Amino acid sequence: MTPRYQKRLIIPSRAVFMFESQGGDGRILNINGTGGLMESPMQVHRGAYVALKLFLPHLLSPLLVTLAAVRWAHGSQFGVEFIQLPEKEQHVMKQFLARYSVHLAAEWQGRGRFSEANGQNWHLNSFHL
Repeated sequence: MTPRYQKRLIIPSRAVFMFESQGGDGRILNINGTGGLMESPMQVHRGAYVALKLFLPHLLSPLLVTLAAVRWAHGSQFGVEFIQLPEKEQHVMKQFLARYSVHLAAEWQGRGRFSEANGQNWHLNSFHL
């Protein structure tokens, strides 16, 4: 397993996947160029392989991940590592991540403290796009 070297964007979005010849519905909770955190009522086990359609914000069509490996699973959540993305999808993913990384960096500017005065930890909040 490749260690995570990119920060993940917290962008809860609808996702569908194929697992052992069955379709599953769920959400991608965070994502980077190499994987993400998924949530689904369908039980998926570590070591499984899935194909994904990710319905990410502002994309005209779902992003297709033709092969992803489930690296861990606990309850309704599981982590996936993207193994195969068609070249076109790799380009779309890079553009999407670049656009939203800039957007999130702008959101973070001006937040000079780790915690706000009211005790909110801004780094833990989801940015809804």
